[in-house]
Amino acid sequence: MPALNRLPTHRLVLLGAIACLSLGAIAAIATDQLTGTMHLPSAILSLRTPQVTATQIQQGELGELVIFIDVRSPEEYAEDHITDSILIPITDIEASFGLKQIGELANANPNATLVIYCQTGPRSFRAYHALQQAGLATGQDYRVLKGGIRAWRQQVPLPTAVLMGF
Repeated sequence: MPALNRLPTHRLVLLGAIACLSLGAIAAIATDQLTGTMHLPSAILSLRTPQVTATQIQQGELGELVIFIDVRSPEEYAEDHITDSILIPITDIEASFGLKQIGELANANPNATLVIYCQTGPRSFRAYHALQQAGLATGQDYRVLKGGIRAWRQQVPLPTAVLMGF
């Protein structure tokens, strides 16, 4: 403690603020860990990933041509997906042949914004960073849908007939 007594008060306040913010970030990540919403590597990836909200898309902030890429499993896609989205599962992307599909899609639509989504975000972050590592996320506008299809459904609910199984 004697060393702390020699520090000017403003530095002590700054150190305290840094410690509180660090503990807050760790607590948020730990909470995500416990609730199963996002694991630590995905949380770190999310900090370096360009994201877009469902509201921004609905308001046309991405321009006229938006292509949705669903990186969930075929089973999840069959249960619900964004209209006209293209299924390219994260397993295919991580096995690299999904990267080829996305590259071809991007080349065929150079003015499009490609929005990657999954259920809540973690697989989308992994997909984006796989694209980045393969050099595909540089010349094209790629974004991750913040909150995944779960957030999308809060903005764009399924039609009642679909919910009732018709």
